[in-house]
Amino acid sequence: MIARSVMPVAVPAARELLLAAPALVTRLGGPKVYTYVPEEAVAPWIAVLGGQERPWEQFKTRGRQGDLLVTTVSTYRGTTEVDEITDLVMQALDDQGLTLEGFEGARLDWMGNREPPPPQEWGSQLWFTRTAVFRVLAK
Repeated sequence: MIARSVMPVAVPAARELLLAAPALVTRLGGPKVYTYVPEEAVAPWIAVLGGQERPWEQFKTRGRQGDLLVTTVSTYRGTTEVDEITDLVMQALDDQGLTLEGFEGARLDWMGNREPPPPQEWGSQLWFTRTAVFRVLAK
């Protein structure tokens, strides 16, 4: 088998699942789910990124396993907004099947949230973030 990354197809597929979640899009104030964050993006917004990837084998089935990182960014002073939005992300993506070109049996499972970093000051704004990690499995 020739090694092939699942991330180039999993990241946009996850983005589409998030954009199809009406409560999430409403909470963000629009379709602010990005795989490439525009410079003029206004918080709150979500970035969907590919993370670490490795081969996966179980019961003679081989495939790919990777981490999908979904980061919520907010300028709300405190964690209430990032926590609420991350909860909506988890509802939209956890235990979801994915249709990925070139792969079969793909699915997403929530693996936990990363330890939040302290608020970052950029310009005159404080930015709060929360990153949820989802495992992508695909054959």
